[in-house]
Amino acid sequence: MATIAGLGKAAELSSREMKSRNVKLVEMRDKLLNQLPQKIENVIVTGHPQNRLPGHVSFCVEFIEGESMLMMLNSQE
Repeated sequence: MATIAGLGKAAELSSREMKSRNVKLVEMRDKLLNQLPQKIENVIVTGHPQNRLPGHVSFCVEFIEGESMLMMLNSQE
């Protein structure tokens, strides 16, 4: 019985924070989706512009291989 009560409390706490967390995620997501193509040439945003999960960003970069991009980004740490 204690396990069920604990799960219920965890769900309650999580749902309280979920709305504010999603608002922040949507702000960051939209900023990235709006500014990325302006700052980096040949970036194509994929997926629906508004109908997406709060923390989801998807894009392609033309004329560069994924492995090369990862190596370049890794070297800039």
